[in-house]
Amino acid sequence: MICRVLLSSFLALMLMPAIAGAQQANGPEVGSQIDEFSLQDQHGTSHKLSELLADGPVALVVFRSADWCPFCRKQLAQLQSDLKAIEESGLKLVGISYDKVDVLAKYAAAEGIQYPLLSDPGSKIIRKIGAVNSEPKEGSRKFNVAHPMTILIGQDSKVVSVVPTTVRQRPGVQEFVEAWKAANKSSTESETESEAPKSALQFKVDNIDGEPVELSKYKGKVVVMVNVASKCGLTPQYEKLQGLYDAHKDDGLMILGFPCNQFGKQEPGTEEEIKSFCQENYGVEFDMFSKLNVNGDEADPLYKYLTAQKTNPKGAGAVKWNFEKFVIDREGNLVGRFSSRTDPEGDEFKAFLAKYLKSEK
Repeated sequence: MICRVLLSSFLALMLMPAIAGAQQANGPEVGSQIDEFSLQDQHGTSHKLSELLADGPVALVVFRSADWCPFCRKQLAQLQSDLKAIEESGLKLVGISYDKVDVLAKYAAAEGIQYPLLSDPGSKIIRKIGAVNSEPKEGSRKFNVAHPMTILIGQDSKVVSVVPTTVRQRPGVQEFVEAWKAANKSSTESETESEAPKSALQFKVDNIDGEPVELSKYKGKVVVMVNVASKCGLTPQYEKLQGLYDAHKDDGLMILGFPCNQFGKQEPGTEEEIKSFCQENYGVEFDMFSKLNVNGDEADPLYKYLTAQKTNPKGAGAVKWNFEKFVIDREGNLVGRFSSRTDPEGDEFKAFLAKYLKSEK
């Protein structure tokens, strides 16, 4: 739907006389069904529309003749040079003219044309899709074909949009490529934006025993997330964090410890060793998690999110050292970030937490 709206918007800007002074061919109406047909390409292979659409939407470019029209030859060659970009956009390029198969074969071999060139010597299909400016003159079998005319056909065989151009213009397929890319980009960005985490509690992290934990289970709590280490000068903060937890767990406080070995390699042990160390030395009872990285390309998605947010008083940016503290309110919003040396039982930190602990549980 996005593609149709975007591509249709090009139509009003790009419709122009196919040949000055001639009756203009507008091509098939947008939304019309292109009937099943079978034509041979430059290799003598027969194609049906359903087969052409099997790999995606088709940009059908209508030409007069590669035999006697130098502009056609130039434009067909230009499309070959653009073929990679066209295919990468998700479109399949197909040409059609009233040349016979042997003529198309000769030209395609000489110019290295790799996309299908369909032969419609009686102009039956070209007439049917309305890509002609006039009926043939008396005594002539040749139609005044509007060329190149690009017709974008969706996978449901319906015409999405039409771009007639003049003989000296570059074929309109590039406009479709640009529109198609823009539509896909818009769709992708929209999906990415809608899927982007909006809360620190939308992540899943393994606990210290290797079991996956949905952090959404902590919604309704005031959460303090801390990157911890066992061989750091700040390791005694474990005791203060446990004391803070003991004092306010009944008020809805939850502390989460995330071991990290990125700072001075001060958390070298296994999860089992870390768990034993915390319990035996500091009586840690708050929730502990498996080791993870908090900075760099290998950072856990949770910490990529946390460090990207602008918070007070520390602000956004990489974690500087062990025992940085991130505060999450009861709704899952990141509301505060404090440096490693902030005392968990100090007046500043306790006063900050008090504002959120007083909120409704």
